[in-house]
Amino acid sequence: MIRNSLSASSDSASSLCQAGESHQSIRQPHAFVKRNTTRESLVTTSISDVFARLDMDGGLKDLRRFRYITKIVSLLIADRLHQVSGRAQLLLVQLAKQAAEQALASKMYIGVARQLVEGLRRSLDEHRYEHIGSEELWRRHREALEEMQQL
Repeated sequence: MIRNSLSASSDSASSLCQAGESHQSIRQPHAFVKRNTTRESLVTTSISDVFARLDMDGGLKDLRRFRYITKIVSLLIADRLHQVSGRAQLLLVQLAKQAAEQALASKMYIGVARQLVEGLRRSLDEHRYEHIGSEELWRRHREALEEMQQL
């Protein structure tokens, strides 16, 4: 009887080990950011490049990564939306819109998406006159916000 339970536990342990190995072999999105640069090897990495490499919009479809990505996006919108480049602003607004659509489609994390949209509205109001990018760009951000609020 003890021998049967030991063999059963070793079988389940080996299946867990194999499942862990297959999970480890899946390549996770990553972005290499070089911190120490010299004149010979000046490499700059923009936030929009990092978002593209990390597959942020694809991560919103994965419910395991949804909360993590929306937290990052909400922090960036609240603290840095008016300071990042126009392309990064577009990506942040696009991610907020996709998060709202995904939350409504899955009927999960609707409160998180609502807080994200509210944070975007607050940031656009606070930094109306002190932002990077044209007035046209910020007008588009407001239009996207109105679309999100109608969802």
